[in-house]
Amino acid sequence: DLSKNVLQWVKEGKVLSFDALKKRYKKRLEGRLLDLEVEMKKGRIIYELELMRDDAVVYEIKIDAQSGEWLEEEVDH
Repeated sequence: DLSKNVLQWVKEGKVLSFDALKKRYKKRLEGRLLDLEVEMKKGRIIYELELMRDDAVVYEIKIDAQSGEWLEEEVDH
């Protein structure tokens, strides 16, 4: 988990802050944030989060921390 590096990367402009992504994807990220991690996958810095929406289903969501691209969303089992 690379979470400890995120604040520095945001200051350097290397990644977008999670707050900026919450504003960009306001509707899609509504719910209760259960977990947030930062991982490196195939050279990309990825925000991986678990979110419980109003339907009480937990979703795992992956967002590219550099570009803000929504990469994946699936029901977490």
